[in-house]
Amino acid sequence: MPLPLPSDADLPDGPHRALVVDLHHLYRRAGYPGLKKISNEIRDRDDLPDAVSHETISKILQGEVLPRWSKLESLVRVLAAWSVDRPIADTEARRFQELWHAAGGLPVGEVTISSLKSIDEPLMGPAVATGDEHDLIVEHEDARLSFDSGLYRCAIRRLLYNGTDEPVTRFPIEIRVDRHPKNAEFSNRYHRDHPLTWDELELVASCGGEPMRWAAFTDRDALKEVWLLFENEQGHFPLYPGQRTVLTYGWTVGDDKWGRWFQRAIRRPTLRLTVGIDFPADLRPTAWGTRSSLWNDDILQTPIQEELVDGRSVFSWQTDRVLLQDRYTIEWRFRSDARSPGGR
Repeated sequence: MPLPLPSDADLPDGPHRALVVDLHHLYRRAGYPGLKKISNEIRDRDDLPDAVSHETISKILQGEVLPRWSKLESLVRVLAAWSVDRPIADTEARRFQELWHAAGGLPVGEVTISSLKSIDEPLMGPAVATGDEHDLIVEHEDARLSFDSGLYRCAIRRLLYNGTDEPVTRFPIEIRVDRHPKNAEFSNRYHRDHPLTWDELELVASCGGEPMRWAAFTDRDALKEVWLLFENEQGHFPLYPGQRTVLTYGWTVGDDKWGRWFQRAIRRPTLRLTVGIDFPADLRPTAWGTRSSLWNDDILQTPIQEELVDGRSVFSWQTDRVLLQDRYTIEWRFRSDARSPGGR
């Protein structure tokens, strides 16, 4: 039996009801498939961003919950693929994301975290996480990259809020390099001959001042993926529901492997993103940026700021409009460097 559209009494008129009504239309056009069948299809497709249980699908269709975007997107893409009129999945996903934002999906409201003024300054907060808080939310990500003597040093700070009903005991991160991103075939060969190694990364992480253990789960020539563990030799320090903490981690990569680009891919609901990059001023660097979504690429809507500080050219950029699955990339070149740019 297909699930009926919730009544006006159960789900009053408004943006959330508009989303549920449109989702029911898509559900009908897909032939009212069984909820377990939908859930299994989502689980079996490796191109979808999240898993969705059949119980959660029922709650979404009944308007009982406003899910995180990754779950709604997975549901929409499967129903679109099964729909009798075969709509374009990307178009449907974009339309439903707009409905989801109108219904209160992140990011909404104001963020009260102050902008960082220096790389060494700690995160300030807390932020006000509004809308659907039933997720692990990055209230503020501050990403810094510094170049000197042929080495890039990266430092990431995330202010996390646990809006789930379970303690968080690990957090995934990705370190990806690409020395020649505009030539994929050459870059693959290059990194096979010059693989990124764990020793050179010197990865370190901490949570609330506590050093963290980490465990690798992907080890490729140009990609390392890691679980940061909320534990160390002294014990465990999980992030419990309703708690906040500052997660910090960093690594080092030589310019023989790091191209001239710095990208932040948004994989978790994020309220604010700040990015800072600094170079020796005598290199006369210039920087520009782009935002890439599932549907288009565009220049950054706000300018990258530059200032000269103690012989360093410091570039900074920030946004409070951070969308899931978007990628924000800053690229640069050195006007006093006669060598090839070597990448983005």
